[in-house]
Amino acid sequence: MAAVAVSLALTVAATPGCILLARRTGAMDRPGPLKPQTSPTPYLGGLALLPGIAVGALVSDAPAVLVPLVLVALLGLLDDVRDLPVGGRLLGEAAVGVAGAVVLGASSWQAVLGTAALVVVLVNAVNLVDGVDALAAGVSACGLAGAAFVATEARALMACAAAACVGFLVFNRPPARIYLGDAGAYLLGTLLAFGIAAPLVHGPTSTLGPALGLCGLAAYPLVEIASTLVRRTLRGSPLSRGDREHVYDRWMVRGVPPARVVLVLIVMHAVFVMAASVAVSLEADAAAVGVAVALGVMTGVAVVFPRGVNPGHPPRPREEHVATPPSPGRSRSAARSAHGPRRPWRPGGTRRSAGSRIP
Repeated sequence: MAAVAVSLALTVAATPGCILLARRTGAMDRPGPLKPQTSPTPYLGGLALLPGIAVGALVSDAPAVLVPLVLVALLGLLDDVRDLPVGGRLLGEAAVGVAGAVVLGASSWQAVLGTAALVVVLVNAVNLVDGVDALAAGVSACGLAGAAFVATEARALMACAAAACVGFLVFNRPPARIYLGDAGAYLLGTLLAFGIAAPLVHGPTSTLGPALGLCGLAAYPLVEIASTLVRRTLRGSPLSRGDREHVYDRWMVRGVPPARVVLVLIVMHAVFVMAASVAVSLEADAAAVGVAVALGVMTGVAVVFPRGVNPGHPPRPREEHVATPPSPGRSRSAARSAHGPRRPWRPGGTRRSAGSRIP
């Protein structure tokens, strides 16, 4: 518990310094077509999270896990600053996954490859979720807390990482004073991957139930990346081209307040995390498979959910009509019908980080 409290306090203390550093160095997320903020926002959330997470790594059974975590944060920071090519990012993410599997004590080559694949998938999944204030950090906090419950091999690391996310939310809640950036998204995605892999790397590779159940720890990010891949593939769009048709985009474009969208999605994700944690802890394979099936259903719903806004074809505002007195022989109700409703158009949309690309 002491380490968890230290992680929380360190993150709260480090974040204002990272905000100041970002402003002085120009590491800012600037307004753009996929970013509705009207002013630049600091982009060094990954650096703010790192000290608190480091505490958890150092007090864990495998302190060397800090090495791949620092490497993936540096990779994300480079992507923030230089916009790395897709191939370089994927190669770096896979290398971090291999290093993490070795540190966690993977007992087979299947476990090493599985951990590397998890890192690649969840790094990009968390990047996609980081499109509205507090969502990625809140979802990650829930998933990491669940991992601390089931992953005894990495319990201290997962608990401290969850506490760091909570501390970061003090500054990342709407309206956010700092964003995760790619460094933060890469770091949290990697931690979620390690939390899912830790209970599996020593276990039998033929046990499918626990593996499927553990995916519930990253339920919403997995639904988001799966639905995005399916949607863009069906439309023939490049996988790396950002859009505004994620689940949170589609709700907000219909007028749901961003804070309510974030709250609902975090609560839904927390329900999956709790179900997955209980199923894995009780070794209930049927329940674990049920969690995976529910994730598949949610993915399908996300794909067919009414469309949001395509940034290349935003909705046009309703034309304004100037009220005119009715002509002789024409009623006022007929005049109103001709002009249509006079409610103002309210555009929707959300911030999107550079990391919203796939992969």
